[in-house]
Amino acid sequence: MARSLNGWPQAGYADLSFGVVPGTSKKVTLRRDVLPLFLAYLADWHTTVMPIDVPGALGPDGWAVRQARTGAGLSNHASGTAVDVRYDVLKADHKRHMTRAQINAVHALLAKYVTSDGRRVFGWGGDWKVGLYCDEMHTELAQDWAAGAGGKAASKADVADVIKRLRIRADGRTAPATPVWTRDLGFHASGADVEYLLGHVRPEGPAQIAAAGRAGVAPVLDSVTWAKIRAAQGRRWRPQLRDEYRRGVIGPKTWRLFTGHA
Repeated sequence: MARSLNGWPQAGYADLSFGVVPGTSKKVTLRRDVLPLFLAYLADWHTTVMPIDVPGALGPDGWAVRQARTGAGLSNHASGTAVDVRYDVLKADHKRHMTRAQINAVHALLAKYVTSDGRRVFGWGGDWKVGLYCDEMHTELAQDWAAGAGGKAASKADVADVIKRLRIRADGRTAPATPVWTRDLGFHASGADVEYLLGHVRPEGPAQIAAAGRAGVAPVLDSVTWAKIRAAQGRRWRPQLRDEYRRGVIGPKTWRLFTGHA
């Protein structure tokens, strides 16, 4: 099977998926197992480097079967492991178009998206020699010679490592850190701890959270969820929960029952 310059196999339709960059209306098609990583990166680019969802903004472009512009082999776009963004401004002319502040912002992102042992998983065309190869619009899964890659091309295991370390969800958003019990929760309570608890109490909890997010409201302990929790507390073979049941709260013992930890 043909491989792109970073060693990833050429992607076919069955390997691909598309997603919307968080915080924008922009869509991009990439290899399915790297899509969350790139969505998170592009969302960061949008907020810290330059906006990608403004009138006239071109890209992001992802998967495309073609040769690399350098002529060195199959483009990393062909494996679905590269994106081009804002090429209305960042021209494919090998010149420098970014300000120093924007360059620094990209370097901060590259330093964020690293493996547990500190290797960058992204290579950025803006680090390539100005006048010959410079390509500021372009970000790819790193080739082994990329700055900060530690002499290793970014692998599938590296991508999974970064996704896990940064808690990147399938939609490119960052999942909240695992909450611990810090307060008694009552009916209609809301917050990050409630969002976390909902995912453990009911199978439809994640869908409930997503619906609340689309509506722009915080998920709450609704009547159905509350009834299920109260029923669990009130069962006679769980005397350790009686105090929290009588007080009408989700305390540390009820929290542990549903989440499996303190």
